[in-house]
Amino acid sequence: MASYSYTAKNLKGEVIKDSIDGVSEDLAISRLKDMGYFIINITESKKEDKNTRLIEIKTGIESEEDIQVLEGLSGNEQIIVKG
Repeated sequence: MASYSYTAKNLKGEVIKDSIDGVSEDLAISRLKDMGYFIINITESKKEDKNTRLIEIKTGIESEEDIQVLEGLSGNEQIIVKG
């Protein structure tokens, strides 16, 4: 099941920004319309695994300690190297 980020207006005219799960974009839109929402924008968003960690690494690793941290990763981490 995919997750969709959307911007919509409710019956009061208030802008709502949220996400909804659905088997397809069409079904997600249908659910939002059933809730009385007027859809302004909807896009599929990547749903992150609860066990995934984001790790940012700055270039210029200076010690063996920093490298050991990398070796201990479980495989569910997303590594971003910034320079």
